[in-house]
Amino acid sequence: MSNVTSNLQKADHLVFGFEYDFLKHFTLNVEAYEKFFNEILELNPYKLYDNSPTNNSIPDYLKDDFLVETGTAKGFDFLLKYEYKHLSVWTVYSYGKVLLWDGQISYPPNFDRTNSVNLVLSYDFGKDLDWEVGARWNYGSGFPFTQNQGFYESLNLNNNLNANVNTANGSLGVLYGQENGARLPDYNRLDLSIKKKFVLSVNSTLDVGAGVTNAYDRQNIFYFDRITYQRVNQLPIMPTMNVDWTF
Repeated sequence: MSNVTSNLQKADHLVFGFEYDFLKHFTLNVEAYEKFFNEILELNPYKLYDNSPTNNSIPDYLKDDFLVETGTAKGFDFLLKYEYKHLSVWTVYSYGKVLLWDGQISYPPNFDRTNSVNLVLSYDFGKDLDWEVGARWNYGSGFPFTQNQGFYESLNLNNNLNANVNTANGSLGVLYGQENGARLPDYNRLDLSIKKKFVLSVNSTLDVGAGVTNAYDRQNIFYFDRITYQRVNQLPIMPTMNVDWTF
């Protein structure tokens, strides 16, 4: 843990990439990056004592309300694109790794996703090319989370030294495991869409479309209730319709 040296939370970025067109209809784009986080302010989970003169001998990380973290983020993005006449296909793969250091341990933040894949297809057809169909498949490896290590009865004595702990009723307390030491299940989803364009006038068009979100009804986790031990999933298969009028 370090001291605050600036009013701004800054990071140094190093990025390298290139784009290459080949075989007339293909484009390859590759980008690699590394970021150095110099100063990230976070609430201090290690605080046990008041920051008062009587506790001068106790280390600061056990007294301060906030701590200063450092960290790194690195990875690369790979994009392969194919476009020919009315067909467009995009394939994207991303790899990333984020680690933060709080002065005691290194851990991945809750937004760290190691692997991500996107496949996107779009095709125009019809006499006036006024129809469009699309599909998007997305995969993502699991986000980090902190597991339960156990439960205990949390007693709030309200600074009452005469309180009887043998008869008092406490609330349920959670003993947490290693910070973000596990991963949630992987995520994947398929979305489909179709759209028809109607030209009403020179300056007016009407787009009528329909789609399906999560077409094969994948049960993707939203969160896990650590108290009731129940898994809560994201949206199931969801059909949609839309009308857009531009004038």
